[in-house]
Amino acid sequence: MDGILFKQVTKRYPHAERPAVNDVSIEVPAGSFVVLLGPSGCGKTTLLKMVNRLYEPTSGAIYLNGVDIRQMQANVLRRQIGYVIQQVGLFPHMTVAENIAVVPELLHWSRTQIDARIDELLTLVHLPPGEYRARYPSQLSGGQQQRVGLARALAVDPAVMLMDEPFGAIDAINRSNLQQEMIALQNSLHKTVLFVTHDVDEALRLADRIVVMREGRVVQYASPCDLLSHPVDEFVRQLLDTDDRIRQLSLMRADSVMAPIGPAPQVEDQPTINAEDHLRQALSLLLQPGIRAVTVMQDGQPVGRLTLEQVQRAGCEGE
Repeated sequence: MDGILFKQVTKRYPHAERPAVNDVSIEVPAGSFVVLLGPSGCGKTTLLKMVNRLYEPTSGAIYLNGVDIRQMQANVLRRQIGYVIQQVGLFPHMTVAENIAVVPELLHWSRTQIDARIDELLTLVHLPPGEYRARYPSQLSGGQQQRVGLARALAVDPAVMLMDEPFGAIDAINRSNLQQEMIALQNSLHKTVLFVTHDVDEALRLADRIVVMREGRVVQYASPCDLLSHPVDEFVRQLLDTDDRIRQLSLMRADSVMAPIGPAPQVEDQPTINAEDHLRQALSLLLQPGIRAVTVMQDGQPVGRLTLEQVQRAGCEGE
């Protein structure tokens, strides 16, 4: 299987009362965005760090694209995986360009290749190369540093990205902007992303599927929509506050419940929303007189259709 496979993975620290990760078996399909969600101490960061062998499992196995990661040298494995953390970890004595170039230089890319990749990535994360190439981390805001950290993680175009609360130290406005940019990046790059957060709103906004963890175990693994509609127990119900319908609509993306459509002209006078817009935005349009549906757009093309009935029952029946 392409992607990441956890097979009965357990991690037990010496003298700990219980395992940090306890018998976890899940699949992260290639190209999917999977969020590990749960309270502090639930095991989500430990599980993430076992993928790039910063921690080794006590038992069980982890497979990357069908290969047991224990069969790979750790440094070779890590060069295939992008890694972004909350503290960013930029080298303070290096410029932005030098930070991004670290792994390409280890892989002996040509100078021309490296320079082109730096400019490409800075443009991708909305930091104009001419303005930011020569800056040092201390000359950047927290949000800008995190963008550079993301660019560095993408430098050698890894298929897999591990992200450990990458936006946790960013203020609310920049955090929302970074989340929006992350959605846009994933829509264009289609990486296999494993993303750790304890922020429920962030998880629901970003994820294709969410792994809810508690005390080292997986409580539920499902799409955001399915978690909100069918929480497996009271812990998940309270964690996600599943009874608040208005909040649900504010977090669920239009593309999560739209009816997909093939290439077709937009209906005249029919309002549009973007695929990543929230259902609450769709609802405000659908409640206007004479509006029976909205067209969902992605990259300037119609990809789906939403009606009031779909929004009202946004419960993922059939998933």
